[in-house]
Amino acid sequence: MRASPPRPGDSLGRRRTRGRSVRRRSPRAVSRSGGCGDGPLRGGGWVSDPIEAFFARLARDAPQRLLRRTVGTIRFELDGPGGVEVWHVSIADGRVAVSRTGEAADTVIRTDREFFGRMARGEAKPLTAWLRNDLTAEGRFRFVVLLERLFPPPPGARHPRSVGAAPGEPG
Repeated sequence: MRASPPRPGDSLGRRRTRGRSVRRRSPRAVSRSGGCGDGPLRGGGWVSDPIEAFFARLARDAPQRLLRRTVGTIRFELDGPGGVEVWHVSIADGRVAVSRTGEAADTVIRTDREFFGRMARGEAKPLTAWLRNDLTAEGRFRFVVLLERLFPPPPGARHPRSVGAAPGEPG
């Protein structure tokens, strides 16, 4: 889904997408939560949306070793019943910043909100989803490959070393 810049006279809160107007959600910083799913927020409250929880966890617990040499931006466009939801992820110096802005990015990932929720829960893998055309990517492909390590493992998955370790040995 290609988005064009707002036309003169368009509402400031809308953008044009393939001839139809899509309501933008207000840009706001992501609150930090405990994980992918229901989780506590700092300062009280709970995050029940797995997508918001995923981005909050990513901003808080980014894999430092993986991202130390990575620099770039990824924009996620999630199509849902309320329109297109935009998330912007910036990676630099091992740090990840997440916002809800529609800024330009090195890679743009597009999928529907329901499928992204499955990836956020570890039920689907990004690279396989790209091969099946469940998500599309535009821009630098290296960030599509990087997504494999940013999303959680499948439920019940264990590290191979912990499976092969003898009882009593550290994994």
